[in-house]
Amino acid sequence: MPNTHELLISVEADIAALGMLIKDATTQLNESLRSEFLAKGGCDRCKGYGLIVTWDTLDFMDGSAADFGVCPESECTTDTRRSSGIDVTWHSKHTRWMQVPKGSRVDNTAFKLIVGPLRERYDNLVRVRDDLQRDPRKGERVVILKGKRVTKGFEGTLFWAKDTEWGLRIGVKDDAGEVQWTYIKNVARVIP
Repeated sequence: MPNTHELLISVEADIAALGMLIKDATTQLNESLRSEFLAKGGCDRCKGYGLIVTWDTLDFMDGSAADFGVCPESECTTDTRRSSGIDVTWHSKHTRWMQVPKGSRVDNTAFKLIVGPLRERYDNLVRVRDDLQRDPRKGERVVILKGKRVTKGFEGTLFWAKDTEWGLRIGVKDDAGEVQWTYIKNVARVIP
């Protein structure tokens, strides 16, 4: 039977691999959406919002005290903004204050279809990792991985626990009735 330490190593590797997949997929989708935005004639200066920041202050901790002006680019018109949409890959603290023309939002269905399931699996693995990292409780099967004056690899049921100044002291009893005493940091749960 595998112990939590072995499973934790495997889950951590899966989390890292999924994290890289999510990052790569997000980067590729962003590049694709940006190329599509520019190919449709999107304005690189205002990013399709039709407004640019003309003045801002850093005095505000929350929100913005910016002033906005109309995009000065001659190719940037209401019609071109409507056809190109906005550059969804560009984020600024000002985007929530800008008025976006109706119908110009880019549909991010690709993110929901591609990154969504990866993100869901990633979140599930994080929950599994958090469960594996929790300390064993009374009545659970554990295996002793390290410690002084104990048998490494000793497997049994955690039957006793007491908080001491050096940590949580526990008693582990195997099926034959033999008992080993150690600390909680020296054991891992056994997964059936």
